Amino acid sequence: MTASQAPKRIVWVRHGEVNSGLKSGAVYGGADVPLSTNGEAEARAAAVMIAAGVTDGVPIAAVFCSPLARAIYGAEAAAKACGITEATPLEGFREVGRGEWYGLTPAEIAATYGESASMQTFVTDPAFRPPGGESLDDVSARVLPARDTVLEAIEPGTAAVVVSHLFVTRTVVQDALRACGDTTAIGDIAIPTASVSCIEYAADGPTGGKVVFSGRKPEVLEASVNDLTGAS
Repeated sequence: MTASQAPKRIVWVRHGEVNSGLKSGAVYGGADVPLSTNGEAEARAAAVMIAAGVTDGVPIAAVFCSPLARAIYGAEAAAKACGITEATPLEGFREVGRGEWYGLTPAEIAATYGESASMQTFVTDPAFRPPGGESLDDVSARVLPARDTVLEAIEPGTAAVVVSHLFVTRTVVQDALRACGDTTAIGDIAIPTASVSCIEYAADGPTGGKVVFSGRKPEVLEASVNDLTGAS
């Protein structure tokens, strides 16, 4: 294999636990809610984990992130830990827009909009769009091109870190799984807060990449409030 044919890797990181100011289990999606104190500690632990080595020796050359503050915090921590000058925000990595669902729990969404327009419908029907919000197809349509922007920005044989969100990470992991014939539903892809996933993209491999590992939370961390309630 020549240097120009060496695969690239992206380390995908979900931000830490948030302090949304909403009731327990309520969704917030693309709203710019802050990390909790525990979430900041989670983000720093993920940065330490990445710097300690999660890419099998592939050097990390760049850090990208969602433009939301909770992701920027984690990206800046990762950049510092990896000796990268700065983290670059990309709009395509913003979390799914919840529209009128913002601030409601899944039970309240079902009660208000009916079972045919519930959170379960959202995760099982990629074309379903909540009122004023985004569908999974909408998310994929911006996340995957943003992923490709990251891949174009790094050289073969290097890696990038992307700090983003639950459904952003689920989208890229599912795309890689599907490229390898795995039909796991997006709602079944476990991505805890501050967890790290790694996908390898080879010139002669599947377009969506190959999952090296996913949803690996730093061992020092326990389940966060977001992990326990499923809120995102």
